[in-house]
Amino acid sequence: MDMKIEQAYLFLEKYAAGHYTEEEHEAFLAWLSSAPAKEIENLVARYELISEQLPAKPSRNEALIAKIESAIDNVDTKVVPIKNNPVKWWWTVAASLILGICGYLLYSVNHTDGLIASTFDTNLTPGTNGAVLTLADGSQVTLDSLGNGVIAQQSGKNILLQGGQLNYSEHVPAKHTSQSQYNILSTPKGRQFQILLPDGTHAWLNASSYIKYPVAFNGSERRVEISGEVYFDVHKDPEHPFMVAVKGNAHSKGGLVEALGTSFNINAYDNEPIQLVTLTEGSVRVTDDKTGQSALLRPSQQASYSDKQNLQVKQVNTKAVLAWKDGYFDFEDADLHSLLRQVERWYDVEVIFEKNAPNIEFGGKMSRNVVLTDVLNILKDYGVRYEMKADRKLYILSPGK
Repeated sequence: MDMKIEQAYLFLEKYAAGHYTEEEHEAFLAWLSSAPAKEIENLVARYELISEQLPAKPSRNEALIAKIESAIDNVDTKVVPIKNNPVKWWWTVAASLILGICGYLLYSVNHTDGLIASTFDTNLTPGTNGAVLTLADGSQVTLDSLGNGVIAQQSGKNILLQGGQLNYSEHVPAKHTSQSQYNILSTPKGRQFQILLPDGTHAWLNASSYIKYPVAFNGSERRVEISGEVYFDVHKDPEHPFMVAVKGNAHSKGGLVEALGTSFNINAYDNEPIQLVTLTEGSVRVTDDKTGQSALLRPSQQASYSDKQNLQVKQVNTKAVLAWKDGYFDFEDADLHSLLRQVERWYDVEVIFEKNAPNIEFGGKMSRNVVLTDVLNILKDYGVRYEMKADRKLYILSPGK
């Protein structure tokens, strides 16, 4: 269904009241993707009218309104997705801002204000592009501030940095040896990066991730090892299957993903309770190292497994899974713990939960290019109490403390 500005107003009222359909929701997001900035500003102004129509009128939050209006004024500079794309990514921020207003209305009606305590400035900057390359001899190159050009040569290949992406190109014919040389690309907290592997496979690394790979794929298969979260767009080569060994952790023995020419996302962080493989295109076979169980995935399917859960497959919203790659957080059906694990990795903080701290569910989307304060304000609107310390430790407080 197509939506006009008047229908957008109506949807905002329905959303605030909790009575809307998924079709209306999708139409609203589609409208935001092409709406003029002036109409979005008018929609924010509509906040006042909606608040008057609610059964219980919320108190006006001047700081919140000012922040939203300021964010919209600067929206063109707010989103920096990991990939270069001419699409106007700012609309995702606009969507999160509008839905944030609705969330505030619902919270104001049904909750009392949460106490926000802080002994440290929470305007921590978000993550950005950057990584560390470990060469075969163990030497390391920090890529964050390097300019474009050749940064090293190994196994007859130039290692190039071009536009925030690592590439491998032929320099001289490589001498065949019985032992392959391996490089490791790793992203610390608060960093993300892209690499074009020697076989032409494109990989995106989220924060706190790594990929280990040979400088040249010479065998019958192309095998890499990963930890953290990595999205692959695999170069098609039926004669040489692409194999991803997923490193085990405290929650899982690890797994193996086999692909030919396909695109998929792997989430295998050490502090996540399960490992997830999500297919966006083509097909992959996922094997759980612990049980030996395997499953062939089709597009939009996700495999999950852990030491406590046998391999399972279900349909998922791939846009939500790939939100990190496209420059935003997707908090749909995310509880407080999973939300803050993302925050830890992207803002380079440590989150500590006090005993009896709440664990509530969230929803909606938000740009990954906002300061930490903007994320913490969402917690405030949901009544979550926290304290930020100068050592970058974020304490989630128990109710009533």
